[in-house]
Amino acid sequence: MARPRPITVALTAAVTLVLAGCAEDVTPAAQPQAAQSVVEAARQAAVTAAEGTRPGGSINLLGLLSGPQRDQYLATFKPFEEATGITVKYESTGDLFAVLQTRLADGPKPPATWAELAGWTARTAAAGRTPWCVGLESGPNSGWPGAAWIEQVVLKQSGPEVFDAWWQGRQPWTSAPIRQAFEAFGAIAADPKQTAGGPTAALSSAFNESPLGLYAKPPSCYLTVQADFLGSMLEQTVPGIKAGTDIAFFPFPGIEPRYAGLLETSGEAIGVLKDTPQTRALVRYLATAEFGALVASTGQWLGVNKRVTPDKYPSALNRQVATLYRDAPDVRYAAQASMPLAMTTAFFKAVLEYVKKPARLGAILAGLEKTRRTAYPAG
Repeated sequence: MARPRPITVALTAAVTLVLAGCAEDVTPAAQPQAAQSVVEAARQAAVTAAEGTRPGGSINLLGLLSGPQRDQYLATFKPFEEATGITVKYESTGDLFAVLQTRLADGPKPPATWAELAGWTARTAAAGRTPWCVGLESGPNSGWPGAAWIEQVVLKQSGPEVFDAWWQGRQPWTSAPIRQAFEAFGAIAADPKQTAGGPTAALSSAFNESPLGLYAKPPSCYLTVQADFLGSMLEQTVPGIKAGTDIAFFPFPGIEPRYAGLLETSGEAIGVLKDTPQTRALVRYLATAEFGALVASTGQWLGVNKRVTPDKYPSALNRQVATLYRDAPDVRYAAQASMPLAMTTAFFKAVLEYVKKPARLGAILAGLEKTRRTAYPAG
C-alpha cells in the first residue's frame, strides 16, 4: 500500500504594515456593518467559485504562519467553508521547503511490475529516505505478515501450479521458487536502508502499528504490504484520515508477466460440523447476494458473492478493491491458512528467524522441509 498524495498547498505571504494617522472621518458604528458586507461578499464569491455546489471534503494547507497570525488567516476561509462545506486544514511548519519536498515524494505511482517498484525503492533509499514499513509482531501468530509477503512472491513469480503444490505439501521448501521468495522478502525486511528501523523494528513492531509510519511527521516510510482492511483501520486510528482520499493502494505488482493480475485472498471460513435444518438455513443465507451486500456495506470486508457489485461498497477504496477481485484472472486462498497447523506454525517462526539471521536461510529452509515431511498426512 503506497502512501497517498494529499492535496498540499504551500502558502507564503508578504505582509506590509502601514502606520497611518487617525482617520477621523470613519465612524466606529460603520465598521461592523462594513465588515459584515465584506464577509457576505466573500461568501457569495465562494458560492460562485464552487459553481453553486457544496462538494464537502477537506483541503490541507501547509505554511509558515502560526499563533494569532494563523488564526486570523484561517478566519478568512470561514465564508468559503460555510458556503461549500469544505474544511480547510492548516499545518504550520518552520521548515516549509524541506517538509514540502518530503511530502511531494509521498510514494511511487502504481508500478506495473515488481522490477519497476524495486527501482523506485532503490532510488528512494539512495536519497536517504526509507521506503518500507514492516511489522511482523502479532502475538502467537507473529511472522504472518512476512509469510503473506512471501506467498505473494511465490504466486506472482512462479504461478498458481507451484503455489498450489507448495501449500499442499508437494513443493519442497528448499526448491528455487520458495528460496527466491524468501530472498525477495529478506532483501527488504532485513535491510535497514529499505525498512524503517531495520530488522529490529520489523521484528518488534506490531503489524497494525507499523503502518502509522506512513503518517508520521515527517513520514518514516512510504509503503507497506498489508491486507485491504488497512484502509479502514487507519481511518479509525489516525485523526483526519479518510479512506479513498488520504489512503491509496495498488495491488502487489506482477513479477512474471504471464502471471500478471493473479491475486491472493484470505477471510472468514465457516464449516458445518452438524447437518441440521438450522445449519442448512444459515448456509443458504450466507450464500445469498443480499448477505454479501450487507457485508460489503460495513466497509470492513469484501462480499464474496460474485453478484455483489462494486457500487455496494461505501468508499472508493472498497470499490477499487472489489473491482480488482472481480476482474482478476485467478484468485488463490492464502497458503498459510491452507497448510496444516504444524507447517503454518513453522512457517511463521522461520520468517522471524530469517529476518534475525538472513545468512541462515539454507538451514531455515531445510528445517521447514523437515517439517513438511511429517506435517502432511501420508499418501
